[in-house]
Amino acid sequence: MSEDAVGRVRKSFEALADGGVDALLPYLHADFELVVSAATALEPGSYRGREGLRRYFGSYGEAMGDVHYVPKRLEGNGERVLAELIFRATGSDSGIEVEQRGWLVFTLRDAKILRIEDFPDHESAAAAAGLS
Repeated sequence: MSEDAVGRVRKSFEALADGGVDALLPYLHADFELVVSAATALEPGSYRGREGLRRYFGSYGEAMGDVHYVPKRLEGNGERVLAELIFRATGSDSGIEVEQRGWLVFTLRDAKILRIEDFPDHESAAAAAGLS
């Protein structure tokens, strides 16, 4: 399933880039959860379901514009995918461009994204994905 899982995660990034949050929703499992750590974000917490994902994106949508998640590398391990990515955005008021490197672990179930969890470094993300 690794190759299939990597392909699905890749397509979810493309959907988000092309159509925003609503285009990402069909890729999500009914029991979807996004877990954002305090080590990586100002709005840490657990965001459940489609409404949770919308709330997450809305939480920084007012402060940041022109937001992009650019996957640099995707590695699969069964139904888990480690994504190294670059987050790019522009401050809505300041116009300052921000770029941050990040790591996400996607867990899939029934060919849908069940969980996304962010990590502050490659080592902890790889360990969570079973790739260390």
